[in-house]
Amino acid sequence: HKPIDKIVEEKNTLEYLGHRTDIRAVDISDDDKLLVTGSNNQLKIWNIKRRSCIRTFEKTGYVLASKFLPGGTLVVIGTKEGWIGLYDLVRSTVLDVVEDAHSGSAIWSIDITPDGKGIVTGSADKTVKFWEIKVEEELVDGTLDKYTNNLKLNHTKTLELNEDVLCVKISPDSK
Repeated sequence: HKPIDKIVEEKNTLEYLGHRTDIRAVDISDDDKLLVTGSNNQLKIWNIKRRSCIRTFEKTGYVLASKFLPGGTLVVIGTKEGWIGLYDLVRSTVLDVVEDAHSGSAIWSIDITPDGKGIVTGSADKTVKFWEIKVEEELVDGTLDKYTNNLKLNHTKTLELNEDVLCVKISPDSK
């Protein structure tokens, strides 16, 4: 048997750097080097070769869907609360959040257009929504003439259906 002080020491160590709740979303980058996992209020980026977590985003909402954009530096997520988020892994920042993307209904699925310039989301609100990833110029806070380019999600089209949309997939020819 282990001495009591050894048991107490082990009780206070952190052995697993994973999620604290069920994982609901998973995707692998195009180059098979990174993995994204999403759960309740947490998004994690993993280095597959090293089997280690390299980024953690907190307060993400309840992540139900996630997708790497081409190049592996951007991730888009859909949540149970009905919003979508665009995350920059290099700068560890949230680029854009559309809080009412699907009227507060769960976003079950996301797919990326073959050209990488748009996404499609499917939701419990019985809609498929199409979004373009657009570069917008914004004034830098505290300046009058300095601008920065930011990526934003711009809603372009909605397809209404009779039932919840559990999965969306775009064909290679985008039709």
